[in-house]
Amino acid sequence: MSTLTFTPNVYDPEVVPAGKNGLSSFAAYYQGLLYKELIYPPYLFKPLDTWYDKQYYGKVDNVQNSIIPKQSNLRGIEAAVKPNLLALDFVALQFDAFARHMKNARVIGVCVGDGNPKIVNPKAHEAYGNPMQPYTNFLNTVFETFSQQTERYTAEIRDFPSFADVYLRHLKFISAYLPVTLSSYMLTGTMSIFNTGLCISIDTAQFDDDAYKYEKYLSDPNFNFYVKAAKLFGFTVNKDAPWLLTADLCSNPGDNTFSLPVVSIHDLGCPLREQIDKDFFFSYYFDRACFRDVNILQQYIINSYATYIARTPYYQKRITKPGCDVYTVENVVRPAATEQDRQLLTPKRMCNFYLDLRSAETKEPVHLETVRRALDSVYFVRPDSSLDGTLNVVNYINNIYRDYIYSVHYPYLNGELFNTFKTLDTAVQTRYHISTSISDPPELFAGDEPGF
Repeated sequence: MSTLTFTPNVYDPEVVPAGKNGLSSFAAYYQGLLYKELIYPPYLFKPLDTWYDKQYYGKVDNVQNSIIPKQSNLRGIEAAVKPNLLALDFVALQFDAFARHMKNARVIGVCVGDGNPKIVNPKAHEAYGNPMQPYTNFLNTVFETFSQQTERYTAEIRDFPSFADVYLRHLKFISAYLPVTLSSYMLTGTMSIFNTGLCISIDTAQFDDDAYKYEKYLSDPNFNFYVKAAKLFGFTVNKDAPWLLTADLCSNPGDNTFSLPVVSIHDLGCPLREQIDKDFFFSYYFDRACFRDVNILQQYIINSYATYIARTPYYQKRITKPGCDVYTVENVVRPAATEQDRQLLTPKRMCNFYLDLRSAETKEPVHLETVRRALDSVYFVRPDSSLDGTLNVVNYINNIYRDYIYSVHYPYLNGELFNTFKTLDTAVQTRYHISTSISDPPELFAGDEPGF
C-alpha cells in the first residue's frame, strides 16, 4: 500500500500544489494542508491568512465591536480595469501609488518583463462591496421562508400588532441558529474581506485553484519584489489568494509592532489637520454595526408587514351560528399599518427584542434576566451622554455580547490571537462570568408596562 509523506513547515519550491474544488475529501485535505504549510515562501513578510487565522480582519475594531465602513470615506480607485471601484480613501490612495511604483519598477528594469503582467502592472479588478446588500438579501430570505411556512389565511395575523407579535417570535427562534442582527451577520463567512473597504483584488482568479496561485504568483520572478513593495505601500498579501492586497493595519514595513498607517486627513481632502492613529482610526472610518441594528430591525418589521399584506390581503374568520356547530367563513381585510400601529415598536420593546437576539446568537452565555434588569436604568441614566437612551441600551448590550463572538475553541485553533497587539480580532473572551456595572437596578424594563 502506498503512503503519502508530509512534513509541514518545510518550504520546498519544487512542490506544486493541486488543490481545487471537486477533489475527494482526503485529496482536498491533503492539498489544502500542502498549500497552507509548505508552499508559501517563509522568508517573505508574513501574509494575511483570512481562512485559518484572521477571519474577522476588518470586521471588528480593536475592542471587538462589529464594524461597517462609512460610505462617506470611500474613494474611487484610479488604477482600475473599470470605473466606480471604491475603497476607503487611504486604501485607494495607497493602491494608486503602489500601482505607479510597480510600473516604474518594470520600466527601469527592477522587475523582469516575462512574469505575470498583473503583478508588474497591477490594476484593481474588485474592491469594496456594500455589506448592506448581502445582509438585506439575507433578511429578505428570512421573510420569504416565514411567508411560505405561514398559513395563507391564518387568523393569527389580523393586523400589524398581531403580525409583529408573530414575526418577532419567529425571529427570536431562528436567531439561535442564524445571525439576525447586522452586528452578528457581519462576522459570518457571507461577508467577505471586500465588505471592509480595506481590500483590493488585482485578479479575478478562483480561490480554490492552488496551481494557479503557484504558477502565476508564488513562482513568479517578481513575486518577492511585489510582496515587499506592497508592504512598503501599506498592504499585506493574502496567503490564500496572493492577488488580494489588504491594508496592513498591524505593522510598519520591516517590523512587527502594532502601528496603524498614519495618514494625514488634510492630505485626503479633509480640512482637519489631525493624524489618523490607532486611537482615532476606527471611529473615523467605521461605524459600529450595533448602532444601526435597532433601526434596521424596526424598519424591517414594518416593511415585512407591508409585503405580507400585499401578497395575502385577507384572513379568514369563522362565524358560528348560535346553538349549533355550523359556521361560515368570512374573508376579512388585513389593514395597512397606521402610524399608531408603528408606535407599538417602542424603544423598550425593540431593546428587549434586541437583547433576546444577541443572547440567542451567542448561545446565551450570560443570565439573560440579569442583563435585562439593567436596561431601564441605562436608558434613563445615559452613561454616554453623546448617545440617546436607546443607543445607550444598545451599546450596553453590545459591550456584553461582543466578548462572545468567538467559539470557546477558537483560541486553540488560532494560537497567535493571544498576542493582542498583532491582530485586529484579539482580546478573546471565554464564557466564564459577566458582571454588570449597575448594582440592583430597578426591574421596570422587564415587565409589560409602557416603556420609558
